[in-house]
Amino acid sequence: MTRLLPVLCLALTVAHAEPLEMLVGSNEFRHLRTRAVTNLVACESLSFRVRGKPGAFEVQFLEADGRAKFWRRVDLASTNETAVTIPLRFMRRDGLRSPRWDNIRHFGLFFRNSGTFFFDDFMFRRNTGTKPELGADELAAIAFPGATVRSVKKPEMTLLTDSTELELPKLEAELHRFIEQARRDMSFLSRPSAPAVLLVFAKKSDYEQFAPRFAKLLNSTATPSVNDGYTVEAISTSYWDPAQGTLRPVYLHEFTHSWFERVAVLPGNGGGWLQEGLAGHYQLLFHPQENFGELVRKGIEDPEYRWPLRELCSGERLPVSRYWQAATLMRMMLTAPKYREQLRSFLAGSQPTDWDGLAYDWIAFCRETYGADK
Repeated sequence: MTRLLPVLCLALTVAHAEPLEMLVGSNEFRHLRTRAVTNLVACESLSFRVRGKPGAFEVQFLEADGRAKFWRRVDLASTNETAVTIPLRFMRRDGLRSPRWDNIRHFGLFFRNSGTFFFDDFMFRRNTGTKPELGADELAAIAFPGATVRSVKKPEMTLLTDSTELELPKLEAELHRFIEQARRDMSFLSRPSAPAVLLVFAKKSDYEQFAPRFAKLLNSTATPSVNDGYTVEAISTSYWDPAQGTLRPVYLHEFTHSWFERVAVLPGNGGGWLQEGLAGHYQLLFHPQENFGELVRKGIEDPEYRWPLRELCSGERLPVSRYWQAATLMRMMLTAPKYREQLRSFLAGSQPTDWDGLAYDWIAFCRETYGADK
């Protein structure tokens, strides 16, 4: 039987008959106090009724420090009362790190436009077997509707594909070796809140259309992918290419984004140096790139081919032309004792304090590691 949990809103219990009235300005956040927000790992959805000015507002669940959140846009088409249901497994991730449901401590509403709003009947719903994380079977039905899906379901890995040619055990073995290597390199990493996910589509056209279809479930929009792989909301994706076979490098590259988002709570689709540095490093470790040393040597000798490290590490999305730089910087941090000790704080969001020293060490590392005879 479904169990409903009453919520406290702005210190007013929802149990009495009066709706909650809010007079808000545009771009204003209102925190709602609730006893249930610390136990969302057992919840399926949030429902409420709202009446107000047509427009949009956001339902937000935030971690204690406010640096990571789940959120979803709610659209009001008219001034009439609207019944809203928010499925927790279809919320977007945002922040300086990727949020985890077991870390959520705050619940609130962000109003994009000003007006007076009336809310009533806030309810968190529990449903046996349904959690705020999207399950493998439901994701398979969304990604591959009507197709026969083959799968691997492990504590740290979910692989789903409708390709009959992909050698699933072979790919599973490589991704398992990556996980083992990453845990040896960074023993401080936690266990994931949910398995990392890789979808491999049999047809490129189906792969290209997955992002727009999935975005609709999040009440959002996305354009078809033009790359060989991408990661969205901790779900990594690519497609089958018979010319490249089962151990296609992009499969590992994208899976690392999903895994590190789940384990190190790095935003998987932010495109910053940490994400691309880790993905690039492990891709090169398992799939060495011909002439990579030549690319590195050219980059460190000619400033036109590299960014200052302060710019590289700013957190902004990197162009593909700077992936080599992030990968070599990450390799240095994983192998040089001086930086191995600092990597944990970098993954937690801190910044280097000695940029000149970091640049000097990095260039020296590249020259030693990728010298003319390498």
